[in-house]
Amino acid sequence: MDLGAHDLFTVGSKRDAELKRPVPMQVLADTTPSRYQLYFSRNYVVFSRAADH
Repeated sequence: MDLGAHDLFTVGSKRDAELKRPVPMQVLADTTPSRYQLYFSRNYVVFSRAADH
């Protein structure tokens, strides 16, 4: 959200039922190199660093 409480973007998430111990928030390495999974409980989104131009 921006300062005016307007949504800037939204993303879909996936659910990881096999995660052993979900915690409120954590970042884990993805199976693809240079990608990461940002977890909120058992739900996560995959992200990576933007390419340098």
